[in-house]
Amino acid sequence: MLHLTTVHDHHRLSTQDLLLRIEEAVERGETEFVIEASGQHDIGGPLWNREGRPLRFTVTNPGQRVGGMCLPDTEVIVNGPAPADVGWLNAGGRIVRHRRALRGGGTHLHRRPGRNAIRLAHEARPPIRGSGTLDFAERGQLLL
Repeated sequence: MLHLTTVHDHHRLSTQDLLLRIEEAVERGETEFVIEASGQHDIGGPLWNREGRPLRFTVTNPGQRVGGMCLPDTEVIVNGPAPADVGWLNAGGRIVRHRRALRGGGTHLHRRPGRNAIRLAHEARPPIRGSGTLDFAERGQLLL
């Protein structure tokens, strides 16, 4: 398992440098990554292992398009907040977002190839409005 931290001595690692490090590690045969990002984008994108072994990314604090164009046999687990375009153009990978919120938490499964659809697998938040009405995300409906 390769652990990557993207801030060293108060300097942020660029997205390009992070993605190059990930690509080099995959070439060396690494299959599991723990990434403490600082807004870098495209983490978990179109990568594959030469031996056909699955790739697994556990990411905190990602930027845009985390899991974007994610291929089959790739799993991206996002812990905490993430942008709305998680799994952009997902090409068959498994993307799970565990979010933490003040009113509870939830797990979002992103697994609809070719679209940025989000299926809320579990939602533990109570109603926000006094009337008891919930928005689409809170009802657990499929968002297209």
